[in-house]
Amino acid sequence: MRLFTVLPRGVLAAALLALAVAAAAQTPPAGAPPKGPPAQAAQPPNVLPSQPSQPLKVLRYAFPIAETGFDPAYITDLYSRTVASAMFDAPLEFEFLAKPARMRPNTAAEMPEVSADFRSFTFRIRPGIYFADDPAFGGKKRELTAADYIYSLKRHYDP
Repeated sequence: MRLFTVLPRGVLAAALLALAVAAAAQTPPAGAPPKGPPAQAAQPPNVLPSQPSQPLKVLRYAFPIAETGFDPAYITDLYSRTVASAMFDAPLEFEFLAKPARMRPNTAAEMPEVSADFRSFTFRIRPGIYFADDPAFGGKKRELTAADYIYSLKRHYDP
């Protein structure tokens, strides 16, 4: 599949020149008063005008079919896993631009301590990471703990 068409140099140069001329024709001369109503302060694209300090918390993602759920222990399709990967954080993440690729702490405070026999890994969770306030937590924020990761791992083995 070809994503672009190769144009001869003359055609490309003529197109760029036409764009430059069109842009120059729309630019008012220096010192000329601006046309139209006075400019308003630009709002960030994810903020409603009626709520200037509250960003929208909406994720829009187009899929060819619907997702089936967001419970990591029961996800079996690609689309649900794609959304879930943006919702949940692992203790470690890949540092993709590093050569060779390596892991770095995400919610972990540092890289895990590894036992001499490589059978035990000790993770320390970075303090100050909170779940969103939710009725499940009594309407208050709750701090992330190692027990949350233990519960998640156990659910995968016995959902």
